[in-house]
Amino acid sequence: MRRNWMAGLKRPDVDTDVLARLYTKDHLTLRQIAAKVGISATAVSDRLTRIGVTAKDGTWVTRRCAYCGEPVRRPRSRSRGKLRVFCNDEHYYALLGDSGYTPWRHGSRLARAIVAQHFDLQPEQIVHHKDGDQRHNDLVNLAVFASHADHMAHHRGRQVDVAWDGASPG
Repeated sequence: MRRNWMAGLKRPDVDTDVLARLYTKDHLTLRQIAAKVGISATAVSDRLTRIGVTAKDGTWVTRRCAYCGEPVRRPRSRSRGKLRVFCNDEHYYALLGDSGYTPWRHGSRLARAIVAQHFDLQPEQIVHHKDGDQRHNDLVNLAVFASHADHMAHHRGRQVDVAWDGASPG
């Protein structure tokens, strides 16, 4: 005699279709779903597996670019909680406006090499271009922040001490 699989479940009142929707459409994590419905993350995973929902289902999300409106397909982890998604870097910088930032692929690598000649640069430290132009690697234009958090705090307008300033080496 075949046993009803729902009989062995704790909290059979939680609809498995609701779990599937939360995972694939609302893009919640297993832990978030578990907290919401009152069962464990393992139980959520087991139920989703039983109905054929895999980890790849709901992994990719299509959102609209905040600049041009084109659909952008991103992993769920890169789009969850973000207010804006962009289809490329040019659209991101275009929406920022004239911030003075000039991106260059090799800018930070070259700047790190230049600073390392004058300062004992650690891997967690960030080299900052004061004028925003990554091609401008004169020492007076370079500064070093202790961490990525300090660097971002500086860009958000907070007063942060630099670990090294090329304008006053020594």
